[in-house]
This record gives sequence, structure tokens and C-alpha cells, in this order.
Amino acid sequence: IWDDNSLEAAAAALLDKGVQRVFVTLGREGVYCAEGGERVRWPSYHGPTVNTTGAGDSFTAALAWAWMQNMGLEDSGKAGLAAAALNIAGMSTINEAVRPDAVLKTIQ
Repeated sequence: IWDDNSLEAAAAALLDKGVQRVFVTLGREGVYCAEGGERVRWPSYHGPTVNTTGAGDSFTAALAWAWMQNMGLEDSGKAGLAAAALNIAGMSTINEAVRPDAVLKTIQ
């Protein structure tokens, strides 16, 4: 079970070890993001849930994509949440709706 204090402690421990960015997924509750002195928590994007398989993979792939796009901490976390939400709205494990344009539209 997590609370704000345990999220901060976990993020701080990883950042102290040299990790540049920390993203803790909170399921339906969203994501907790940390980098340097910046901390942000975003709620999930809610929509239809058809199949949750692949949501975490989509989230992680979107983080990698956001990093390559030089997105900041906040937009990176939002991109992960958007990709997960787009993915779970489809029947397949890898939903073809998860595309950069769809992710960007969702986070704006």
C-alpha cells in the first residue's frame, strides 16, 4: 500500500542512486513522477476499458518515446498515461490506436 510519503521515499532513494527520472505507476490512480527537485502526480485518463493486457508495456514504450522527443517530466508521464489509456480501449494486446499523434492529442 502506498501513500505520498512512501512514494516520495521510494523516488528519493532511486534519485539518490543516480536514476535521472522516476515513474511509479499507480494503476487507475495515475502516475507519480520525480526528477531532481520536481515531483508531480497525474491521474489516469479515463475512458473505455476493454482489455488491460499491455497497458504497462504501452506506458513504458511511451516513456521511451517521450525521452527521445526531449519531453519534460510532466509531459512524459502524461504520454505514458495516454498510451496506456489508448491501449486498454482496444481488444488486442497491442492496440493499433496507440500512435504518436493520438498520444499527443490526448495529452494536450
